[in-house]
Amino acid sequence: MNVLVQAPESRTRQVGLLPKDCASCPLLIPCGGHPLEIIRTIGCASFANGELPRDNNDMNPLDEDRYWRLWDDVDGLFDFSISKITPIVSLDLPVYVPLLQHRYSRAAILSAEIVALHLHQIFRKYSDGRYIARFADAAQLRAYYRLRPDAKIILSGVAIDRRLETFWAAHRKYDVPGQLARLGITGVTAPNFSFFTDVTRYQILRNRKRILLVTERLSEAGIPVAPHLNAITDQDWDGCEEMLRDHPATAVVALEFQTGWSTLAEGRAALDRVAGLQQRLGRLIHPILVGGAKHYLDAQALFSRFTILDSRPFMEAQARRVLTANAAGGFSWTRARTDDWAPIDGLLETNLALYPAKLNQPFRQEEAAVVDAGQMELFDSTPYLTAQPVA
Repeated sequence: MNVLVQAPESRTRQVGLLPKDCASCPLLIPCGGHPLEIIRTIGCASFANGELPRDNNDMNPLDEDRYWRLWDDVDGLFDFSISKITPIVSLDLPVYVPLLQHRYSRAAILSAEIVALHLHQIFRKYSDGRYIARFADAAQLRAYYRLRPDAKIILSGVAIDRRLETFWAAHRKYDVPGQLARLGITGVTAPNFSFFTDVTRYQILRNRKRILLVTERLSEAGIPVAPHLNAITDQDWDGCEEMLRDHPATAVVALEFQTGWSTLAEGRAALDRVAGLQQRLGRLIHPILVGGAKHYLDAQALFSRFTILDSRPFMEAQARRVLTANAAGGFSWTRARTDDWAPIDGLLETNLALYPAKLNQPFRQEEAAVVDAGQMELFDSTPYLTAQPVA
């Protein structure tokens, strides 16, 4: 089946929707081919075995109407260049940034100079579809989370797919970049639209394009952004390099180690890839490792500047555990005796003070008792709110 594609750079490009293999696919250059040999031989669309895809976000040409709707949604899959990246300043980031899961269980103003919050939690989705920031300005945001008035805030775009799809559907219609611009944000890590091996490469290319488009749109609103690096194949990594080469002022990038690259071996291989980009580009790269505490020593050996972003100190304080140093210079999480419903401010401050030193110790597998992936959706059961004025 051949269909006339109205691609942005050419209104007369002929594309075969169901190529017989990767070699005959017109998107082979940006794609590089599927990592599974059998799919390279039979073509991406053969995933569905003749059945229509069920996922509304599955860019499978067996559902032709949906395929072209998703194609048009990102202006096609031939051009992955973007006009602008407003970079996060590397010197604004310390080696550790605590991710706060919520504002509760605390009564005092947090002393931290910089914190991370979930991007999706900044917004409220109403039952009528509106997607509106919960805060009118920078002061209201910091007061809500009990932060210092001068606290720097990084917004983490890492989330489960449902949250990401809600963000994508709303970010243009409700001018999400413009809403964020009034909140005094130090930076945003671009949403981590998923790269799965069990979907067509069309969908992976679309998700790569969506990461770039959100990066561009936030940047155009003056918001500093760390582009999210996601890759499965050599060609995916080439795309990351191309993006960084096109934007030489960009040093700070984000990688996620909670659901992707979750094993030690996968994570180390990804860091080696980024270090390779650094060498080929001839300039320093500053990675933000979301959920990457176990790779602290690896990153220390590869990068002159890097940042760990996770919620371990917060989660442990929430569970009434405090980080304790022993005489030998080691650290352990110990149970703290507190009154029922007592605020966790003291525990959290202690954990935050000691955690950077603990990161500098070799990772022990038993430390993985707190599941990183669970941090993203610890409080994900809040229902969407009915339409009402924004407080």
